[in-house]
Amino acid sequence: GSAHGEGNRLRVVVVDPEELHACHLEIPDASGLSPERQRELVGSLLERALEPNIDFEPNSHAVPMSAMEVVRDIARVLRAFPTCDVLCEGHAKGQPPENNAAKAKLSHLRADAVRSAVLAEGVTNSIKVVGCGCARGLGMRVRMAPIDPDAPAQHAIEIPEVAEASRGERAAMLDGLMAKALETGLSFEPNSARLEVIVADTISELARVLKAFPDFAVHCEGHTKGKADENTAARLRLSEARARA
Repeated sequence: GSAHGEGNRLRVVVVDPEELHACHLEIPDASGLSPERQRELVGSLLERALEPNIDFEPNSHAVPMSAMEVVRDIARVLRAFPTCDVLCEGHAKGQPPENNAAKAKLSHLRADAVRSAVLAEGVTNSIKVVGCGCARGLGMRVRMAPIDPDAPAQHAIEIPEVAEASRGERAAMLDGLMAKALETGLSFEPNSARLEVIVADTISELARVLKAFPDFAVHCEGHTKGKADENTAARLRLSEARARA
């Protein structure tokens, strides 16, 4: 800025290579720690790495160049613990009552962009992405934390025991579960059969449901916007391509 009072100018100076690559985050030796203590350490290190908040441009999910040091610190932590699965949460500005689909989508895209940037640094950890919008009122930020592999999986849909049910009862259960899995809808890129990244959890839940009923065939219909008398061959092709996707 103008802190040095030198006017409108750029300065380029030689730096020490060791100083350029100096680590801002010290990672201790965790070889003697239990898996639980290692996860706690990873959580603490990731929290510190993300203390300089990533400032995204308004309505953008591109990771700014100013955040690359944060990305590199996150990558250093995860490379030191390559078997640790991680949750990456995106959050948007606003209070919980203001949350909506647009904020959820933007926060998901931002978290996914950070995930991609971290993986580009040579990280091999499994990173699950979630877009929370402003549901928690945490402001614009990305948070990362280790996932406990021993914790029960949290699923939006509970699949009941079906072994004793008749085929007709199971068919009715499957219809209901598929409808529940698709309650939030599937969003596609405009005029495309490509699914948006924010529907990954919906696809995962739908797959869980279908795996529980492997002996049933299902019919997948695609639909597009518009009224019945506005239907065209192009809309038919697009809806079929989306159903196949």
